[in-house]
Amino acid sequence: MQGLRSCGLDERLFRDSIITTAGTNSLLLEHAALIEERVYICPLYEWFTPPSASDLSHIESICVDHGHVDRYVSLIAEVFRQFGVRCGERSLSYIRKWIVETTKYIMFYCDRLENRPELLPKKLWINSIGIPWNSMLAYATRKAGGTVTVHDHALGANASLESHTAFVELRNSDCFVTYSGEIKRLLEASSLGGTKKSLRPEILSVSELGRLENRVTIVRPPRTTVGCPVKSIMYVQPMFMTDVGEINPLMPDVVAADWQMRLLQALREEGYRVLVKPHPRTRINLPYDFFTSLGVEVLTDDFENVYDSADVLLYDYTLSTTFGSGLRTDRHVVLIDFGYSDLPEPILDKLDRRVARTVGWFDEHNRAHVDWYALRESIGAIKDRGDECFVREVLGG
Repeated sequence: MQGLRSCGLDERLFRDSIITTAGTNSLLLEHAALIEERVYICPLYEWFTPPSASDLSHIESICVDHGHVDRYVSLIAEVFRQFGVRCGERSLSYIRKWIVETTKYIMFYCDRLENRPELLPKKLWINSIGIPWNSMLAYATRKAGGTVTVHDHALGANASLESHTAFVELRNSDCFVTYSGEIKRLLEASSLGGTKKSLRPEILSVSELGRLENRVTIVRPPRTTVGCPVKSIMYVQPMFMTDVGEINPLMPDVVAADWQMRLLQALREEGYRVLVKPHPRTRINLPYDFFTSLGVEVLTDDFENVYDSADVLLYDYTLSTTFGSGLRTDRHVVLIDFGYSDLPEPILDKLDRRVARTVGWFDEHNRAHVDWYALRESIGAIKDRGDECFVREVLGG
């Protein structure tokens, strides 16, 4: 795996080796290639084996501070209230029970890790997608005197003044590695303000760690679509969340389904060949009968293998890996901007040099909308949008 070696729970290695958990990403692999130390990968399940029958009895007996739980539930109810939703006692009881049960399992696993410090790495690397197993391992590693380095998950996913990285990553790490100096500054501005100074990790861009001479990027051949009529559009579909929570803003599934069905139908009525690239980890999607009835093609291969199937890449969500990947291709990129990335004007200006952007909005019924005439103009406005400023300075090349 690009220079990483596999291992199990090996006390000898853990004394002085860098260990990374099962999850890797492109930034972590690049970091590993920049250093001389050997990097190992150890699956998370090695640390988090299922509890036994006696463990389950112990978990049930663990005491939880119900005062803290009540405060959390009150905060959740207040957030709902601010958005015009009243949580009934049944809903609050469900939330309270969920927090208590989850807390008991977290306490069990953290105690089990702390009781075997010899099986904790001295230097732990993890990726940053809010995996609770990573967080527990990072907590135990630091408590045992080790260090934790977290690697940014997605190209441009933290390119926003509203980044919530502090909530899930920065408070339990010693170093956070991101793609560029621009994102580093955004993280410092948006995330560190709510973190005590003594708890703030060092934030580094990968360029501060060194640079690979043979860094792998998507090759940008000469643009062949400039001056040619648009025949095909690929809609890069965000994930449907089902019952999974998401810290970054994302359309609720019902809102997204309603929006996407209208969007795809409108594009087909304009005569475009329409392709949909779903998120690889989405568990549900629109009915395939809907796709086939419209003649919409669904692509299941990796984005990097299919992006050149269309003249235009269409996005309505920026906080994802594929948005950054799309900007690094030779395709014309159109963004329906629902405001997920609250970018400073200088960075927004750099983005506008690369994409054709039109504004989306939500009405009083929470239905998503776009000015269809403006979208048509953005799609048809193919020109040499080859300005690499955003890619180079924000995404790191």
